[in-house]
Amino acid sequence: MKKFLNLYFSPVEVFKQLSEKPDWVIPVIITLVIILILTMVALPKVIIPEQSKRIMEMEQLQEAQKERALASLEGIRPYIQTPISVIIFTFLLIFAKAGIFFLIFSLFGSRTVFKKVLAVVSYSFLISIPESILKTAMMLMKGSTRVYTSLALFASNLGFKSPLFGLLSRIDIFTIWNLILISLGFTVIYGIGKKKSFGVVFGCWILWLLIQFGIRFILPKGLFFG
Repeated sequence: MKKFLNLYFSPVEVFKQLSEKPDWVIPVIITLVIILILTMVALPKVIIPEQSKRIMEMEQLQEAQKERALASLEGIRPYIQTPISVIIFTFLLIFAKAGIFFLIFSLFGSRTVFKKVLAVVSYSFLISIPESILKTAMMLMKGSTRVYTSLALFASNLGFKSPLFGLLSRIDIFTIWNLILISLGFTVIYGIGKKKSFGVVFGCWILWLLIQFGIRFILPKGLFFG
């Protein structure tokens, strides 16, 4: 438990321990349990009501289609589907992120074992705990899932469907915190300078933001934001 807490205050020391003895399962499980508890709290009070409202506002759906969609939000089904979706998405995200960084750093000539990369990404995922606590509290107070700790706070006049709003919503304080931790972890496990580690990690993130920003101009409006 001390190692988990130290990630928030002495991350480099934690990453040094992971470099010697990498592990990744426990931090992911701990974070998932907390996220799932918070999600179950918000589900009946905010998430389901908001989803129902959005379905009713979809002009492209016929009444029969709306009824079927609303029926899927009733009973125990959302309380089963939501946790399963969160768990699957989380593991896919962590392994995909670790795999991409492992490949990119290999292309840049840096070498380590994949398990160490996975450990850094998994422990950095612990940042999702304070993020989930804060955003769940904000959702319950606001009665909406549209809560932000990003630059979107200063651009609400743009509208949720705006490509620029979508871009700004991705520049989130917790995302940046997560990327900083990953960068610090890679300086340790790869034995490289901070300039290279931060440059690669943040460079990949900026490239991904630009790709998403470009896609929003190509795909139909409303595909990303209801």
